[in-house]
Amino acid sequence: QEYGRYFGLRTVCFRGGVLSGSRQAGVPLHGFVNYLVKCAMTGTPYTVIGYKGKQVRDVIHARDVVSAIHAVHANPPKPGEVYNMGGGIY
Repeated sequence: QEYGRYFGLRTVCFRGGVLSGSRQAGVPLHGFVNYLVKCAMTGTPYTVIGYKGKQVRDVIHARDVVSAIHAVHANPPKPGEVYNMGGGIY
């Protein structure tokens, strides 16, 4: 964002917390959706990893990321623009 504003560059950043899809790794820190299902199916206890006992990661499907990349390619961003793909308070 700063480079875009300072130098007039059309920049974009695609940052995903947890990318989901058919090949998501079922591990506790990255891929918790698959891991949660795996724990439920095997009877393994699931530990919430997050801030104050809340799971705080976004889940974005890989197809949605690809769609966003295509949309930005078709309509290049303005300098310094920010496009949020995740959740949050803003």
